[in-house]
Amino acid sequence: SNIGEPVPWPFGALQLACAVIFILELILRLKAFGFMEMYCRHGVGWDHFDAVIVASILLEMATDIMALVVSSQDDSNPKSKPLSQLRIMRTVRITKVIRSIRIHRVIRFIAPLRTLVFSIVATLRSLFWSMVLLFMMMYVVGTMITQHVAQSLAEGLAIGLQDELCVYWCSLDRSMFTLFQSIAGGVSWREPIQPLEKLSLALPWIFAAYISVVYFAVLNVVTAVFCTRAIETTQKNPELVASSMMQSRNAYIQNLSAFFSAIDKNGLGTITP
Repeated sequence: SNIGEPVPWPFGALQLACAVIFILELILRLKAFGFMEMYCRHGVGWDHFDAVIVASILLEMATDIMALVVSSQDDSNPKSKPLSQLRIMRTVRITKVIRSIRIHRVIRFIAPLRTLVFSIVATLRSLFWSMVLLFMMMYVVGTMITQHVAQSLAEGLAIGLQDELCVYWCSLDRSMFTLFQSIAGGVSWREPIQPLEKLSLALPWIFAAYISVVYFAVLNVVTAVFCTRAIETTQKNPELVASSMMQSRNAYIQNLSAFFSAIDKNGLGTITP
């Protein structure tokens, strides 16, 4: 609904500020390392990528200025406004998506965020196998309950319970989804167990056993595995280890400086006897 409307000024100001920061960063790095050294050292790929981003920013800013000039000239005759203007603006704005890839570089310089991201990535394999285990358990329990419910409905033993049973247990996929909702907070497990209590004495105990095993065994073990995996990844990651050592070194230097400052009572830069 906002296509073709001008960008609100807070967003425009934020966009301009980010553009200025990107441009200044590239200029400062060029001044610090020099052109040849900057584009011949290790990690040159990111430097080239930053140059492409800055070029796209400058192109976008130039396009926005041209669009403003053209729109001001065409205000007297709105029908003559060229459609190519909007097409150019939309095409150039796609380059903004490229900037999001630089988040990887930002994460490297923020220790807590870097730790969280690396820990989550390291636990993806454990997450996959945890989901496989849960799927297997839901498949087995769902098959048992669905088979019993389907047989009871076919034999006419669930008179008056058809609507309640069909909400949660009328098919295997719905039964498995109900089991997943019961452990994920999507539905209170008391609701799907009520029609089972009216249908059979064994089904509620099967459902209760599933809830007990998943809650008190599977989820706790999965949590422990995730935590262990995340801690091991943090301890083995060289960048995180180096960052921790630098923080310890800085804290050690500060403590030594405070100690010698306390010894130097006269402020002469020497140890006062």
